[in-house]
Amino acid sequence: MKNTGVLVVFSFALCCFLGVNSNNENDDSKEKYCGTQVSATPMCPLNYNAHCGSNGQTYSNKCEFCNAVWKSKEPLTLKSLGTCESTLQES
Repeated sequence: MKNTGVLVVFSFALCCFLGVNSNNENDDSKEKYCGTQVSATPMCPLNYNAHCGSNGQTYSNKCEFCNAVWKSKEPLTLKSLGTCESTLQES
């Protein structure tokens, strides 16, 4: 019985930590593209690898984009790799 209680508490904590119960509409992007990043990261690397978000904003790299996905209250998906300006010029 004690082991069952410990297992239940551990499972609940794990679900809360991973955000399994989240109702955020960005869950699809988080899982598909940002799956290895389980929450917003306080510090991202300085490498430049532009990501264009569906909101028209260019993010400097995957980490910065995924941070925005995690923090966004509106749906945010990856529109393309590269700057948003270059995506507009190609259209």
